[in-house]
Amino acid sequence: MPSLFGKSHLYRYDIQGGAKSHYLVFVHLPCLQTHLKHLYHLSLLPFNDYEQETIECLMNYNSLTIDCINYLLQRLHIRDEKLSNCFALSYFNKINNQSYWLDPDISMKQQLPKSELKPNLTFTILLYPPVPYAITDEKARRILYQQIFCNFISSMYPVPTNLIETLSAYFLQGCFENKFDADKNRDILRLIISAVGLSEENTDGIKEKIIELYRDLNRVDTRSAQNQFVHQISQSNTYGMIHFELKNTLNEAIYLGLNHNGIHSRSLLRNEFKLEAW
Repeated sequence: MPSLFGKSHLYRYDIQGGAKSHYLVFVHLPCLQTHLKHLYHLSLLPFNDYEQETIECLMNYNSLTIDCINYLLQRLHIRDEKLSNCFALSYFNKINNQSYWLDPDISMKQQLPKSELKPNLTFTILLYPPVPYAITDEKARRILYQQIFCNFISSMYPVPTNLIETLSAYFLQGCFENKFDADKNRDILRLIISAVGLSEENTDGIKEKIIELYRDLNRVDTRSAQNQFVHQISQSNTYGMIHFELKNTLNEAIYLGLNHNGIHSRSLLRNEFKLEAW
């Protein structure tokens, strides 16, 4: 499969400050294929030859994080200035297994461990647009779809079963178009159901419903299926939620979420969900 974002080109970009020492940063874009390879056998999916989109950025020790973000937007041909504040860079620290956002107005090097000579960062959406299907920039829409799907398949969105069925059907159409063979690839349905947190027991009816909905989409093209996936997710109260793991007074792990709808709390142990609207 070719790159989702076309051929790579070199562009000039400004680096703040006059330091002579430079370092290389590897920035990874949201990638559902890379995310799925941890869940599925690659032979089951139609992107065996896909390589995650990675962009190299040459920075100096005084470069701000926003300099790298602006360069990435230029490389991706995202020209909508209103979207520039939606994107951010995150870093995953393998030592303590913690991920954190980089402040755009602070030197990037100051926010990374000194041991990181060639840091790997993730270019991701920090502020999700309340009306995602109103985005006209095609590259931005593609990144949004990739990231939302990764959130969905990681069970970040607590959604009812009927919506899981609909979203799964749109995923299959957006991924396979009309080439999904329900008889040969039923394992994919099992893995989707497992990935979104449903028990494998008594799910035959769910699988059949997904197949039925997928067949009803046989005239829907790939892009429309992906756009519908994003639209359906955006109707959820948890769309665009940023999660923070905390402990409650009973020492139970809970997730505190924040998005444009309000503040959310979710208990995995009790399977409870609460929304405090703005």
